[in-house]
Amino acid sequence: MFRLLIADDEANIREGLAKHNWSALGIEPVYDCNNGLEALRYIMENPVDIVLTDIMMPFMGGLELSEQINQLFPFVKVVILTGYNDFEFVRSSLRSGVADYLLKPTLQDELDRVFHGVVNELQLEQSQKTVLLSLKRKALLLQRKEFLQKLLFMPLSADEIEWGCAEGSIQLNAPDFRVAVIQLDGKVRADYSIKDWELILFAFENTLSEIWDERGHGYHLVEAETGLCLLLTAGDSDKLLLRAEDIRNHFYRFRGLFKSTLSIGIGETVSHISEVLLSGEQAERVLAAEGEERLSVYEIKDVPFMEASGSVQQDSKVEAIESEGHIISAAKQYIQKHFKEPISLKEISQQVHVNSSYLSYLFKKSHGENYVNYLTTCRMDEAKRLLSDPQYKIYEVSERIGYRNTKHFSIIFKRYTGLTPYDYRSGKSKT
Repeated sequence: MFRLLIADDEANIREGLAKHNWSALGIEPVYDCNNGLEALRYIMENPVDIVLTDIMMPFMGGLELSEQINQLFPFVKVVILTGYNDFEFVRSSLRSGVADYLLKPTLQDELDRVFHGVVNELQLEQSQKTVLLSLKRKALLLQRKEFLQKLLFMPLSADEIEWGCAEGSIQLNAPDFRVAVIQLDGKVRADYSIKDWELILFAFENTLSEIWDERGHGYHLVEAETGLCLLLTAGDSDKLLLRAEDIRNHFYRFRGLFKSTLSIGIGETVSHISEVLLSGEQAERVLAAEGEERLSVYEIKDVPFMEASGSVQQDSKVEAIESEGHIISAAKQYIQKHFKEPISLKEISQQVHVNSSYLSYLFKKSHGENYVNYLTTCRMDEAKRLLSDPQYKIYEVSERIGYRNTKHFSIIFKRYTGLTPYDYRSGKSKT
């Protein structure tokens, strides 16, 4: 039996179509919905052979749905149900990969005739190769998502980054990198039904795949728990602001679904792929400010160069850094003082008056690791100290060391110590 999905925003039409004798055609209706966006979400997650769709629907119409299906699942047959009967419509339908179309109101004999033809085509085209192609694509997208989750929220070694890029078919050879975060304003998962939340996540995923990844701007990640959309750009970092704003404008077609405005936070440009987690933290940090429907860019604040015994030393900054040892000492002192903030290699290098590449080289030379690992060590040592004090809740510990997202803090803490924050605290309480 071939699996049929029916999409029409009129409930009486969906109900009437569902009652048709599909089994006589070798067809089984498996799902019906009232808009093209939900139809596409279902197809992305479940096997479908035929789609019967109305042309005019909310969020995504029949022609756009057929174009998406034609690009992503060319073996799926689409039949358009419409009240239009003119040459331009027929031509547009054919360009969108539509197998056939039916005029409203539809006669039973005409419905049978069209779907007999569709079934015959499917029987000729159906093969194991198309099924394997779909499975391979889903596996690749899953590997890519898992790697981006790690890349954007935890320190990775050069080997881990290289392996992740190869597994997820990701190209990250660029002179600079930058992260933007888009969020729903004043809304959390609990504010929506399960069905609406899944549809929101799918709207994010589908839109970003089409107008971000496929246009070569970079890669994206949508967090299922928070709905945060993270955009990673490799090169052309100066264009991120305009591109992110363009994406937000595309999202507003779904404002009836979101029931919320959207805000964008943009982190600082970093020179190495291992530093993108800091750019992402900066982007989330600027979103923590009050207000809605805003576009905020992280900016480095003016801070004293060094402090000793409570007094600021500003008179001879250059003289204070005369050797490699002094440079590393000053950089470490700055990190130790500001590790609770989203700081970058560029910011540190500006404080010690050397370029980012040279400071990175000195860190690796003196410590055998990059500055991100040192920064994480400072944060994790402080986290262990705070977790030993039961007055601090785990989310408070996370915030006190610079992590807005407790889940991300827990992932990094476990990677660093081998224990979750809860298990670490429990172990301490028993000793």
